[in-house]
Amino acid sequence: SGVPFVVVEAKNWQQTVGSPVVALLIRKLETRRKRTRIGLLFATSGFSPEAADEELKEAKGDLCVAMLGPKEIEAWMNEDDLTEYLDNYIARAMLR
Repeated sequence: SGVPFVVVEAKNWQQTVGSPVVALLIRKLETRRKRTRIGLLFATSGFSPEAADEELKEAKGDLCVAMLGPKEIEAWMNEDDLTEYLDNYIARAMLR
């Protein structure tokens, strides 16, 4: 969508990913000289309710963090067109 880079983080943790990880990813997006607007955050153990709240609280301008938990990761891996699934998922995240 007009920007060259996407920031991607993956957490393979025992515990759910919390709001500090989401806040840090948003800060990383903000400090990339407007070369990125999209962050993908994968978490095999899912996200705490506070993590989703943090993403909504920090949703400003044209930055977007798409958070994929275990169900979304599995659905993505079962798709025939991985790119289309991810594009659609990011589009839905932008509309949240």
